[in-house]
Amino acid sequence: MNKILKTYFTTGEFAKLFDIKKQTLFHYDDIGVFSPEIKGENGYRYYSFGQIEVFNVITILKDLEMPLKDIKDYLDKRSPEELISLLKKEKEVIEDKIKELNKIHSLIQRKIDITDFACNVDKSSLKLEKLRNSLLVKTKAPEISTHKNIAIALANHIKYCDEHNIYSAYSIGGMLTLDDLKNELYSNYKYFYTELEDTSNSSSNFEKEEGLYLIAYHEDGFYTIDETYKKLLNFIEENKLLVKSYFYEDVLLDDLSVKGYENYTLKISVKVEESN
Repeated sequence: MNKILKTYFTTGEFAKLFDIKKQTLFHYDDIGVFSPEIKGENGYRYYSFGQIEVFNVITILKDLEMPLKDIKDYLDKRSPEELISLLKKEKEVIEDKIKELNKIHSLIQRKIDITDFACNVDKSSLKLEKLRNSLLVKTKAPEISTHKNIAIALANHIKYCDEHNIYSAYSIGGMLTLDDLKNELYSNYKYFYTELEDTSNSSSNFEKEEGLYLIAYHEDGFYTIDETYKKLLNFIEENKLLVKSYFYEDVLLDDLSVKGYENYTLKISVKVEESN
Protein backbone atom coordinates (compact mmCIF):
# COMPACT_ATOMS: atom_id res chain seq x y z
CA MET A 1 0.00 0.00 0.00
CA ASN A 2 2.75 2.46 0.95
CA LYS A 3 4.50 1.83 -2.37
CA ILE A 4 1.33 2.63 -4.33
CA LEU A 5 0.67 5.78 -2.30
CA LYS A 6 3.98 7.26 -3.43
CA THR A 7 2.31 7.95 -6.83
CA TYR A 8 -0.53 9.80 -5.13
CA PHE A 9 -0.94 13.21 -3.54
CA THR A 10 -2.04 13.84 0.00
CA THR A 11 -4.81 16.39 0.56
CA GLY A 12 -2.25 19.05 1.47
CA GLU A 13 -0.08 18.31 -1.57
CA PHE A 14 -3.05 18.35 -3.94
CA ALA A 15 -4.34 21.59 -2.44
CA LYS A 16 -0.94 23.23 -3.03
CA LEU A 17 -1.09 22.30 -6.71
CA PHE A 18 -4.14 24.54 -7.15
CA ASP A 19 -3.34 27.09 -4.44
CA ILE A 20 -6.49 26.28 -2.47
CA LYS A 21 -7.22 25.34 1.12
CA LYS A 22 -7.54 21.70 2.21
CA GLN A 23 -11.02 22.57 3.52
CA THR A 24 -12.13 23.18 -0.07
CA LEU A 25 -11.27 19.60 -1.00
CA PHE A 26 -13.02 18.32 2.13
CA HIS A 27 -16.13 20.30 1.17
CA TYR A 28 -16.11 19.02 -2.40
CA ASP A 29 -15.85 15.47 -1.08
CA ASP A 30 -18.71 15.99 1.39
CA ILE A 31 -21.11 17.20 -1.33
CA GLY A 32 -19.95 14.63 -3.88
CA VAL A 33 -18.43 17.01 -6.43
CA PHE A 34 -14.86 15.72 -6.22
CA SER A 35 -13.61 12.89 -4.02
CA PRO A 36 -10.15 11.39 -3.46
CA GLU A 37 -9.39 8.25 -5.39
CA ILE A 38 -8.25 6.50 -2.25
CA LYS A 39 -9.27 6.87 1.37
CA GLY A 40 -6.75 5.08 3.56
CA GLU A 41 -7.51 3.07 6.64
CA ASN A 42 -5.85 5.80 8.66
CA GLY A 43 -8.47 8.31 7.42
CA TYR A 44 -6.07 10.06 5.05
CA ARG A 45 -7.21 10.93 1.55
CA TYR A 46 -5.10 10.42 -1.56
CA TYR A 47 -5.59 11.98 -5.00
CA SER A 48 -4.22 10.48 -8.19
CA PHE A 49 -2.26 12.15 -10.96
CA GLY A 50 -5.22 11.57 -13.29
CA GLN A 51 -7.51 13.63 -11.05
CA ILE A 52 -5.54 16.82 -11.73
CA GLU A 53 -7.23 17.31 -15.09
CA VAL A 54 -10.68 16.66 -13.62
CA PHE A 55 -10.11 19.22 -10.87
CA ASN A 56 -8.84 21.70 -13.43
CA VAL A 57 -12.17 21.35 -15.28
CA ILE A 58 -14.02 21.98 -12.01
CA THR A 59 -11.91 25.10 -11.44
CA ILE A 60 -12.67 26.43 -14.93
CA LEU A 61 -16.41 25.82 -14.53
CA LYS A 62 -16.36 27.47 -11.10
CA ASP A 63 -14.54 30.49 -12.58
CA LEU A 64 -17.45 30.73 -15.00
CA GLU A 65 -19.68 31.02 -11.90
CA MET A 66 -21.31 27.66 -12.54
CA PRO A 67 -22.96 26.38 -9.31
CA LEU A 68 -21.30 23.38 -7.69
CA LYS A 69 -24.54 21.41 -8.00
CA ASP A 70 -24.51 21.90 -11.78
CA ILE A 71 -20.84 20.96 -11.92
CA LYS A 72 -21.62 17.72 -10.04
CA ASP A 73 -24.54 16.94 -12.35
CA TYR A 74 -22.29 17.42 -15.39
CA LEU A 75 -19.46 15.29 -14.02
CA ASP A 76 -21.91 12.49 -13.16
CA LYS A 77 -23.12 12.25 -16.76
CA ARG A 78 -20.13 13.66 -18.66
CA SER A 79 -19.71 12.73 -22.30
CA PRO A 80 -18.44 14.47 -25.45
CA GLU A 81 -22.01 15.46 -26.30
CA GLU A 82 -22.64 16.84 -22.80
CA LEU A 83 -19.37 18.77 -22.96
CA ILE A 84 -20.33 20.41 -26.25
CA SER A 85 -23.75 21.33 -24.87
CA LEU A 86 -22.23 22.71 -21.67
CA LEU A 87 -19.57 24.75 -23.43
CA LYS A 88 -22.09 26.25 -25.85
CA LYS A 89 -24.17 27.47 -22.92
CA GLU A 90 -21.15 28.85 -21.12
CA LYS A 91 -19.98 30.52 -24.34
CA GLU A 92 -23.28 32.43 -24.47
CA VAL A 93 -22.81 33.49 -20.84
CA ILE A 94 -19.28 34.71 -21.59
CA GLU A 95 -20.45 36.64 -24.66
CA ASP A 96 -23.10 38.41 -22.57
CA LYS A 97 -20.46 39.30 -19.97
CA ILE A 98 -18.17 40.64 -22.68
CA LYS A 99 -20.98 42.86 -23.99
CA GLU A 100 -21.61 44.16 -20.46
CA LEU A 101 -17.91 44.80 -19.87
CA ASN A 102 -17.61 46.60 -23.21
CA LYS A 103 -20.55 48.79 -22.20
CA ILE A 104 -18.87 49.60 -18.87
CA HIS A 105 -15.58 50.25 -20.67
CA SER A 106 -17.35 52.67 -23.01
CA LEU A 107 -19.00 54.49 -20.07
CA ILE A 108 -15.67 54.84 -18.28
CA GLN A 109 -13.94 56.17 -21.39
CA ARG A 110 -16.76 58.63 -22.02
CA LYS A 111 -16.55 59.88 -18.42
CA ILE A 112 -12.80 60.35 -18.87
CA ASP A 113 -13.45 62.36 -22.05
CA ILE A 114 -16.09 64.55 -20.38
CA THR A 115 -13.88 65.24 -17.37
CA ASP A 116 -10.82 65.97 -19.52
CA PHE A 117 -12.90 68.30 -21.70
CA ALA A 118 -14.22 70.17 -18.65
CA CYS A 119 -10.70 70.69 -17.34
CA ASN A 120 -9.29 72.04 -20.61
CA VAL A 121 -12.09 73.88 -22.43
CA ASP A 122 -11.92 77.67 -22.58
CA LYS A 123 -14.59 78.83 -20.11
CA SER A 124 -13.82 82.53 -20.25
CA SER A 125 -16.35 83.62 -22.87
CA LEU A 126 -19.64 82.79 -24.52
CA LYS A 127 -19.47 81.09 -27.88
CA LEU A 128 -21.68 80.12 -30.77
CA GLU A 129 -21.17 76.55 -31.91
CA LYS A 130 -22.90 74.08 -34.20
CA LEU A 131 -23.89 70.95 -32.29
CA ARG A 132 -25.07 67.58 -33.54
CA ASN A 133 -28.39 66.24 -32.36
CA SER A 134 -28.48 64.16 -29.20
CA LEU A 135 -31.07 61.83 -27.72
CA LEU A 136 -32.29 62.36 -24.20
CA VAL A 137 -34.42 60.59 -21.65
CA LYS A 138 -36.40 63.23 -19.79
CA THR A 139 -38.68 63.14 -16.77
CA LYS A 140 -40.87 65.85 -15.28
CA ALA A 141 -39.41 68.28 -12.79
CA PRO A 142 -41.52 69.48 -9.83
CA GLU A 143 -43.98 72.32 -10.39
CA ILE A 144 -42.84 73.94 -7.15
CA SER A 145 -39.04 74.01 -7.12
CA THR A 146 -38.09 73.60 -3.47
CA HIS A 147 -34.82 71.84 -2.69
CA LYS A 148 -36.74 68.84 -1.35
CA ASN A 149 -39.00 68.61 -4.42
CA ILE A 150 -36.00 68.82 -6.75
CA ALA A 151 -34.25 66.06 -4.80
CA ILE A 152 -37.34 63.84 -5.05
CA ALA A 153 -37.65 64.52 -8.79
CA LEU A 154 -33.97 63.68 -9.33
CA ALA A 155 -34.41 60.43 -7.39
CA ASN A 156 -37.44 59.61 -9.56
CA HIS A 157 -35.40 60.30 -12.68
CA ILE A 158 -32.67 57.92 -11.51
CA LYS A 159 -35.31 55.30 -10.69
CA TYR A 160 -36.86 55.68 -14.15
CA CYS A 161 -33.47 55.17 -15.81
CA ASP A 162 -32.74 52.12 -13.65
CA GLU A 163 -36.12 50.57 -14.46
CA HIS A 164 -35.49 51.04 -18.19
CA ASN A 165 -31.85 49.86 -18.07
CA ILE A 166 -30.57 53.28 -19.11
CA TYR A 167 -26.94 53.90 -18.21
CA SER A 168 -24.92 56.90 -19.28
CA ALA A 169 -21.62 58.58 -18.46
CA TYR A 170 -23.41 61.94 -18.57
CA SER A 171 -24.62 63.49 -15.33
CA ILE A 172 -28.30 64.44 -15.00
CA GLY A 173 -29.11 67.72 -16.72
CA GLY A 174 -31.93 70.23 -16.34
CA MET A 175 -34.10 72.08 -18.87
CA LEU A 176 -35.30 75.64 -18.26
CA THR A 177 -37.42 78.06 -20.30
CA LEU A 178 -36.52 81.54 -21.48
CA ASP A 179 -39.51 83.05 -19.65
CA ASP A 180 -38.47 81.57 -16.31
CA LEU A 181 -34.92 82.81 -16.73
CA LYS A 182 -36.16 86.31 -17.59
CA ASN A 183 -38.11 86.15 -14.35
CA GLU A 184 -34.96 85.05 -12.50
CA LEU A 185 -36.37 81.61 -11.69
CA TYR A 186 -33.03 79.85 -12.07
CA SER A 187 -34.07 76.58 -10.42
CA ASN A 188 -37.51 76.33 -12.03
CA TYR A 189 -36.62 73.26 -14.12
CA LYS A 190 -39.24 71.86 -16.47
CA TYR A 191 -37.51 68.52 -17.00
CA PHE A 192 -34.51 66.55 -15.86
CA TYR A 193 -32.73 64.49 -18.48
CA THR A 194 -29.97 62.03 -19.19
CA GLU A 195 -28.15 62.13 -22.50
CA LEU A 196 -27.79 58.74 -24.17
CA GLU A 197 -24.51 57.43 -25.53
CA ASP A 198 -26.08 55.72 -28.53
CA THR A 199 -27.95 57.99 -30.95
CA SER A 200 -30.00 55.01 -32.12
CA ASN A 201 -31.16 54.10 -28.60
CA SER A 202 -34.92 53.46 -28.59
CA SER A 203 -35.20 54.46 -24.92
CA SER A 204 -35.07 58.14 -25.84
CA ASN A 205 -38.21 60.22 -25.39
CA PHE A 206 -36.77 63.59 -26.45
CA GLU A 207 -34.35 64.89 -29.07
CA LYS A 208 -32.06 67.84 -28.58
CA GLU A 209 -31.97 69.08 -32.15
CA GLU A 210 -28.84 69.82 -34.10
CA GLY A 211 -28.15 73.43 -34.94
CA LEU A 212 -26.46 76.60 -33.79
CA TYR A 213 -26.15 76.85 -30.01
CA LEU A 214 -25.07 79.62 -27.70
CA ILE A 215 -22.84 78.04 -25.06
CA ALA A 216 -21.53 79.21 -21.71
CA TYR A 217 -19.53 77.50 -18.99
CA HIS A 218 -19.90 78.17 -15.28
CA GLU A 219 -17.28 77.02 -12.77
CA ASP A 220 -18.75 78.11 -9.45
CA GLY A 221 -21.59 75.66 -9.07
CA PHE A 222 -25.29 76.30 -8.69
CA TYR A 223 -25.17 79.05 -6.08
CA THR A 224 -23.93 81.70 -8.53
CA ILE A 225 -25.44 80.27 -11.73
CA ASP A 226 -27.61 83.40 -12.09
CA GLU A 227 -24.51 85.38 -13.12
CA THR A 228 -23.94 83.22 -16.19
CA TYR A 229 -27.62 83.14 -17.16
CA LYS A 230 -27.70 86.94 -17.07
CA LYS A 231 -24.68 87.04 -19.39
CA LEU A 232 -26.46 84.67 -21.78
CA LEU A 233 -29.66 86.73 -21.80
CA ASN A 234 -27.72 89.95 -22.37
CA PHE A 235 -25.82 88.37 -25.26
CA ILE A 236 -29.06 87.13 -26.83
CA GLU A 237 -30.64 90.57 -26.56
CA GLU A 238 -27.60 92.51 -27.76
CA ASN A 239 -27.13 90.25 -30.78
CA LYS A 240 -30.85 90.04 -31.54
CA LEU A 241 -30.89 86.25 -31.40
CA LEU A 242 -34.04 84.14 -31.35
CA VAL A 243 -34.21 81.38 -28.74
CA LYS A 244 -35.41 78.15 -30.36
CA SER A 245 -35.18 75.62 -27.52
CA TYR A 246 -34.99 75.06 -23.80
CA PHE A 247 -31.85 76.13 -21.98
CA TYR A 248 -29.93 72.90 -21.34
CA GLU A 249 -27.92 72.80 -18.13
CA ASP A 250 -25.31 70.03 -18.11
CA VAL A 251 -23.04 69.13 -15.22
CA LEU A 252 -19.50 68.41 -16.44
CA LEU A 253 -17.72 68.14 -13.10
CA ASP A 254 -19.78 66.80 -10.20
CA ASP A 255 -19.18 65.09 -6.86
CA LEU A 256 -17.18 62.35 -8.55
CA SER A 257 -14.39 64.86 -9.17
CA VAL A 258 -15.01 67.91 -6.95
CA LYS A 259 -16.33 68.54 -3.45
CA GLY A 260 -19.61 70.41 -3.07
CA TYR A 261 -22.19 72.03 -5.35
CA GLU A 262 -20.26 75.30 -5.21
CA ASN A 263 -17.39 73.70 -7.15
CA TYR A 264 -19.39 72.08 -9.94
CA THR A 265 -18.58 73.00 -13.54
CA LEU A 266 -21.68 73.48 -15.68
CA LYS A 267 -22.29 73.84 -19.37
CA ILE A 268 -25.33 75.80 -20.50
CA SER A 269 -26.50 75.64 -24.10
CA VAL A 270 -29.49 77.00 -25.99
CA LYS A 271 -30.41 76.75 -29.66
CA VAL A 272 -30.56 80.15 -31.34
CA GLU A 273 -31.18 81.77 -34.71
CA GLU A 274 -30.36 85.18 -36.03
CA SER A 275 -33.41 87.41 -36.38
CA ASN A 276 -34.16 88.91 -39.80
